[in-house]
Amino acid sequence: YSRKHGSGKNILLDFLQTYVFGDRVTFYTAGLETVLEKHNHLLKNKKVVIVDELASSSDKFISNFDKLKSIMTGPFLTINPKGTNQFLLKNVLAWFLISNHDDCIRMEPTDRRYFCLEVSESKVGNKSYFKELGATFNQALGDLFYSYVIRRGESKIVNIRIPPITKLKQSMINRGLNTSLKFLGQLRKEEYIDDDSTLAGMEL
Repeated sequence: YSRKHGSGKNILLDFLQTYVFGDRVTFYTAGLETVLEKHNHLLKNKKVVIVDELASSSDKFISNFDKLKSIMTGPFLTINPKGTNQFLLKNVLAWFLISNHDDCIRMEPTDRRYFCLEVSESKVGNKSYFKELGATFNQALGDLFYSYVIRRGESKIVNIRIPPITKLKQSMINRGLNTSLKFLGQLRKEEYIDDDSTLAGMEL
């Protein structure tokens, strides 16, 4: 996530798609409609899904939230091609979601799916910086990056299967709380003194 356009959110994923994952197992799409539509044969034999320009929350997105959650974490993926029978595949999809809206996902307090990162906006609009950065990308660098990630996972220094609660993630969780929970959270933040005047006129 970054609030501003041109912060370089896509350049890392371009690198991963081309030199780490490979185009054959990567599916790139703008918006959620393609991956949530009935005929989703484009997800067949894919390992990585990159969703660019994830829209801010709307009635349509909220209605699709449970479906998206099921696709992300379900053990099987139902592939429904046009004109033929649907079939099941083992679900091995990993998801990357890119957005300029911090309210694009309904995040639950107990969420263990999302690792939320806020991209620095210090290089917004600096085309020469990103051009020079992109020029350093090649297959040798992709291989080194892949080996680095694998070693990190095996070292047990960081459990990569448990996403941390970043400041952005906590903010997104708070946005998804119902009104009652938001009210209680606000009370918890504020100093509250229980005295006779507070309880005046109240029946307990």
